[in-house]
Amino acid sequence: MISDVRMNRRTFIKASVATAVVPATVAVLAGRSSPGSSRQQLLTASAATPQGKMVTNTSITLNVNGKNYTVPVQPRDTLNDVLRNTIGLTGTKRPCNRCECGGCTVVIDGRNVYSCTFLALRAGGGQKIMTVEGLANGTTPHPLQMAYVKYDAMQCSYCIPGQLMSAYALLTTNNTPTRDQIRQGMSGNICRCGTYAHQMQAIEEAAKVVSGAQPSVVMPPVA
Repeated sequence: MISDVRMNRRTFIKASVATAVVPATVAVLAGRSSPGSSRQQLLTASAATPQGKMVTNTSITLNVNGKNYTVPVQPRDTLNDVLRNTIGLTGTKRPCNRCECGGCTVVIDGRNVYSCTFLALRAGGGQKIMTVEGLANGTTPHPLQMAYVKYDAMQCSYCIPGQLMSAYALLTTNNTPTRDQIRQGMSGNICRCGTYAHQMQAIEEAAKVVSGAQPSVVMPPVA
């Protein structure tokens, strides 16, 4: 009888769990453990993947904005994950996380890249990575940043880090772009606030500064 073995709710649950776990554990450990295996050995064996090897972290060195960071990564980690969560450079955003909006754009060796789908391991081979935090020269804003302020090219600003990095990549390869070339160079970046016309003006003036056609972005007088 139940009263004879003093069965209560707690002991019943423990017995049920043990009954369910033991056969599964035996099946996993079959052919791997010896009759004298310790509890720790059994736990270690049961944690192994069916392929017999667990995926572990590895360390890579990323050169970001001229500084080297040696960081632990898993094979599945994206560059966006590592920049934001490990290094702490949160200027790079992750709006869609599926390579559609461009808000996560960074520049690698002069080429604009969607960091939300670019594996961090691919960036650990000595490439030069630039994020929006690296645009300014110390406390002096980049001409693009100045021009974006001048032409009021920002509203909610969530997409702006990616927009700036795509514009920077464009001006790195072509510092005298036509309007059509600017449209093409910025085509992978979406602005849900619709400031495209203002961004066009900002990039055009920044291009003049980068190319040396004018000394600096001419800011309007402060009222």
